[in-house]
Amino acid sequence: MHRKGDEAWASDPNASAPPVVQPPAAPPSASVYHEVTLTRTTSPYPLPELLEMYNRALPNGVERVMALAEGEAAHRRMIETTLVGAHVGDSRRGFWGALAIVAAFFALAVWCLATGRSFGGVAALLIPLSYLAGTFIHRMSVHQGAKQGREGTP
Repeated sequence: MHRKGDEAWASDPNASAPPVVQPPAAPPSASVYHEVTLTRTTSPYPLPELLEMYNRALPNGVERVMALAEGEAAHRRMIETTLVGAHVGDSRRGFWGALAIVAAFFALAVWCLATGRSFGGVAALLIPLSYLAGTFIHRMSVHQGAKQGREGTP
């Protein structure tokens, strides 16, 4: 790396070397003490002491913080309402879809048995029954897993 003026020194062997700049002397060592305080609350609102500090730092600081918290709470409620409605709709569609599938297989089983196709009739009965049993077992295992998860958390 060359500094401005180094080119002349490098090309002329009789030129004197550029001055060496020494870094400033380090100040005497001093110990520094930092204190960090972490405050955690379960309330959605800050502590009164913090609100007072916000008011001193910003004009209408408390009103801004409270409006922010209230807006966030309203947004959360809206999202939860939307999600619950979507889950209910999904459950209803799933119920009616499963009912249609089972009814179709049951009708097929009745037709097969009525026309003398006993193997097809039995198969048409076993397929929806095994589907319903599998759905029931899966739902019970999911329910048990969620229940154990809730019991393990404080």
